[in-house]
Amino acid sequence: MRKVTETRETKKGRTPRILTVQLVVCLLLLGFLVLAMQFHAPVFETLKKEFSGRMEKDLDLKAVTFFAKENKVTTVDGSAETSAADESTAAETENEELTEPDTAGAGGVDLTGAQVSALVNSELYEIGERAVMPVSGATVTSEFGERIHPIYGTQGFHAGKDLAVPEGSPIYAALDGEVIGAGWGESAGNYVKLRHDDGLETLYCHCCRLNVEEGVRVRKGDVIAFVGQTGLATGPHLHFEVRIDGVRSDPDCLLKDACVVA
Repeated sequence: MRKVTETRETKKGRTPRILTVQLVVCLLLLGFLVLAMQFHAPVFETLKKEFSGRMEKDLDLKAVTFFAKENKVTTVDGSAETSAADESTAAETENEELTEPDTAGAGGVDLTGAQVSALVNSELYEIGERAVMPVSGATVTSEFGERIHPIYGTQGFHAGKDLAVPEGSPIYAALDGEVIGAGWGESAGNYVKLRHDDGLETLYCHCCRLNVEEGVRVRKGDVIAFVGQTGLATGPHLHFEVRIDGVRSDPDCLLKDACVVA
């Protein structure tokens, strides 16, 4: 009888400690959720909606594993999204690796406030010479103009055009010119900058590898680099910029009539 009494007393003494630990854990989780709502509201709302939808169904361990793997937040055209396949697709791809190239690439740094009026000209220039498309078969993931930043979720002005293609795709010089920059930038990643005639410059960012050096001359259609996702990017793409007399201009002045390299 004494042994039973001692066991019961031990359990009674252990119960308050367990409750205290559980309370501390709950408070920590609550604090984490508050911080998530404050600093990453779009991501938090997306995950909350997806989690709520999943919890309406009976989940086994396999379904929970797919939920954790699939919910990688990506953004296209400035909107925050959560990519998640339905249960049938998840079951089919359980033991398969995804090989389809990511075409959701976007990124870079947006201009804000006084920078826009000082550094941007939204007029569509007329260029006398027909240009070459800098990449072939691209999906436009972010246009020139105002947008919600695909990573930060902030309002700003995108001073180029994001063209998503598979990583390693060749990048072509849009026009004849001279390489006046070939290096690395924190947001641009690996980049190439070309100077053309009449104060025209083109900029090619987020490359995985460069194929030219500063100071060399290139012909339009020459391969100057290869598409990557270096710098500030959500996936493989080319950030293409056009500058006229140092002012960022709508790339469509070159791209609207550009020819495609076969």
